[in-house]
Amino acid sequence: MERNHERYMFLKWGKQAFSRFSVVPPGTGICHQVNLEYLGKAVWSELQDGEWIAYPDSLVGTDSHTTMINGLGVLGWGVGGIEAEAAMLGQPVSMLIPDVVGFKLTGKLREGITATDLVLTVTQNAA
Repeated sequence: MERNHERYMFLKWGKQAFSRFSVVPPGTGICHQVNLEYLGKAVWSELQDGEWIAYPDSLVGTDSHTTMINGLGVLGWGVGGIEAEAAMLGQPVSMLIPDVVGFKLTGKLREGITATDLVLTVTQNAA
């Protein structure tokens, strides 16, 4: 923690300076689990000008497991440290959107073939 003291001080300042900015102390857990247990709401709503507005949740993180939160309907996007700091300061997070590829699978898997085998074969042949 001593090594990252300046970073934590910066994050604490951010927590005080901005509304809707949360900082979870180091050592609390892995980011996708922390988001799920302490921060994530999946969707939340707010009354604005007499109308209810629904907001989908999102997570920008620097941990390799950031995208695990996607399994719960929260858009998780992994970025580098500089991109994360820029996002904390209000800069947009840019991302390349890949082409969407669809597959129609028919039939049954042979005995002993798993869904993982199928996915690996499809991704290998699609490249």
